[in-house]
Parts: sequence; structure tokens; C-alpha cells
Amino acid sequence: MIASPARTEWWFAGALTLAAALLIPWMGGGALLHSRWPVAAIALAVTGGFALIDRFWIPVEFGAAALMLLASEIVLVPGVLYLPVWALLGVRGFGVVLDDVRGRRRPSLTAMNLATTLLETSIVVAVVHRVIDGGVSAADVGSLQRSAGGAAVLGCAVASLAIGVLLTGIMLPARGGTIEIRGTALMIAVSAVSSTMFAGVALVGLAIAAVSPLLL
Repeated sequence: MIASPARTEWWFAGALTLAAALLIPWMGGGALLHSRWPVAAIALAVTGGFALIDRFWIPVEFGAAALMLLASEIVLVPGVLYLPVWALLGVRGFGVVLDDVRGRRRPSLTAMNLATTLLETSIVVAVVHRVIDGGVSAADVGSLQRSAGGAAVLGCAVASLAIGVLLTGIMLPARGGTIEIRGTALMIAVSAVSSTMFAGVALVGLAIAAVSPLLL
């Protein structure tokens, strides 16, 4: 007996939510870097950034297979660095739900998309906090900024790889236990490379904005 798509999506959503919950002890709490802008203004800007960038997908084809890349890391990196964890997760979750409601997607698919997004964000935050807590002094602002930026890029790469592998694994039963290994591995690798690249673009943008926002 084959499970319905909705039932499978609910199961996936539960598994991904549990994985995200396990990361809570490593996610820290407050913002890593301080800004002259209030948290509410940064959260609003990040919300608008996600809403804008979610409209632009980059299609990549591998023969009969296709992958749609989204440059969300360009907005995610500033959010990770300048927003408290609770605010970042709230912003990301709100954006996913709003987009899915607007697209009239079924609740089970919305739950799975929400769980996937929150897990990806949690992985990035956890990696960044683990790197920073590993010996970077908060008193050295310059060192903290460089380390936090580098950790954010690393976190985006790790999150992309982890999500790709995890989704592939939990979808195996729905695909009859078989998968095209070469094509899947290639798509996961391309996704990880693109995430790293977009995170790097975000760091360049932050460096430019520090000199003059008009240069952006």
C-alpha cells in the first residue's frame, strides 16, 4: 500500500522538526554582531529581502533531471549575523507560511517546507555559534566579524549538504528504496557550491555597505 502524498509530507515534516529541535542546545540566543539599527528594523529588512529573493529561481538541468537554485543565503547570512536566533527563525518561518498560503499549497506541504527551512536555518546558526564559541574573543570586534562571516559561509555549505543528504534519505521509501546515485550526488554538490557562493556574495555586500550603503 502506497502512502498518500499528504501523509508522507506530514511524516517528513515531523522528522525534520525533530532534527531541528535537537540543534537547540548549539544555537545560542542573541545576535552575534551588533548594529546601530534596532532589531525590528533589521528583521523587517530581512523579511523584505527573503520575500524579494524568493521570486528568483535559477534553473540548473542535468539531462532529464533539474534543480532549482534559490539565492536565499544572500539574505540569510546578514540575518544570522545581526538577528537574535528567535527573530531569524520567526522571520524565515513567517515567510515560508505566507508564500505557501499565497500559493494555496496543501497544509502538509507547507508543514514540510516550513520544517525544511527551519532545519536549514538552525544548522547554519548552530555551525556559526560552535565556531565562534570555539575561541574567538568577543572583545576583538574585527576578529569576531571575520570569524562570524567565515563561519556563516561554512554553515551555509554544511546546511545545504545536510539538507540534501537528509531529504534524499527520508525520500527513499517514497521512491521504492531506489535512487539514481550519480545524478543525486551531483545535484547535492551543485546546491552546496551555490549556497557557499551566495553566502560569499552576502559577505561582499556587507563589506560594501559598511563603506557606504549607496555603493550597493
